[in-house]
Amino acid sequence: MKDKKKAYVIVALIVIAIIAIAIYIVKTNLDRKTSFEGENATSDVVLERIEFKNITKTYEAGITTIRADVYNNTKVTKDINVQIILKDENGKEIKNMIQAIEEIEPGRKKILQTGITGDYTSIKDVEFKVLEDKDLEQYNK
Repeated sequence: MKDKKKAYVIVALIVIAIIAIAIYIVKTNLDRKTSFEGENATSDVVLERIEFKNITKTYEAGITTIRADVYNNTKVTKDINVQIILKDENGKEIKNMIQAIEEIEPGRKKILQTGITGDYTSIKDVEFKVLEDKDLEQYNK
């Protein structure tokens, strides 16, 4: 009887661990993107404890500008490469670019600003991904 109880406890712990991992994966993927209402994003984006706030898109003189306040919520200065993916109302990728953000100091605001030639004011979603060195090599091929 004790062996059965022990087996049930082990199975329950495994199920709980699987559910926790699934929730973490879903939450991580949801936090990578946001939608736009007009020029302003509807939510913030968090990537590896780097937070993108006040995300906006503007169009002027033939250039669409994506801008965000970037905050480092870690205890060390970070350098990251971020892939910015613009999507239409159907979720289809229409443009992407890479932006390097260097020396993001803990607790300090840094500005991300990137310009794209053309009118991309119709984009509905923007997704951010932190790229590792191997991803950069693949992107540059």
